[in-house]
Amino acid sequence: MNLNPFASSNNKNPADSAMPYMQNIPGLIKPIYAPYMQAGKDSLSTLMGQYGSLVKDPGNMFNAFGSGYQSSPGYQFQMNQGMNAANNAAAAGGMLGTPAHQNQSASIASNLANQDFMSYIQSILGMYGQGLSGMSGINQLGYSAANEFGNTLANNELNKANMAFQGQANQNSQNSSLFNNLMGGIGSIAGGFLGR
Repeated sequence: MNLNPFASSNNKNPADSAMPYMQNIPGLIKPIYAPYMQAGKDSLSTLMGQYGSLVKDPGNMFNAFGSGYQSSPGYQFQMNQGMNAANNAAAAGGMLGTPAHQNQSASIASNLANQDFMSYIQSILGMYGQGLSGMSGINQLGYSAANEFGNTLANNELNKANMAFQGQANQNSQNSSLFNNLMGGIGSIAGGFLGR
């Protein structure tokens, strides 16, 4: 609002001219950041679900990982090799078919099965960890995009506020100078009349 009745109406506030450009910035940059922000948001819900399951019931997660186990192609080969070696050794020592031979065969089978299963679990956990790491990277990318977008919007608003302030300050300064010049001119005229 202009309180100076003598101010020139021809002076334009430079902030008003720049404002439409400043207001276009959010619409121009949002499409650039939006896919990354959405991907980060989506990955966050997946990560929270997975971490929640790991914290609440790790045994259930382990069982879920183990439920897909099938013996590896190498397992049967190792089993055959181990059993043949145990049978040959037992036969050579006259122990074939004895309880000690059966116990040794069961131990070989159990150890090989445990090794095969643990190898499977380690592979699954490695892939699972890689998946969590990838999701975490996407989430971080989304956070960074959202943070950058937020900072850009905040800086844009700050720039608009600074421009509006400077524009108004300049306009006030121009109005004050014009008013002072006008009053000085009136004072000179009045002084001329009084000095007669």
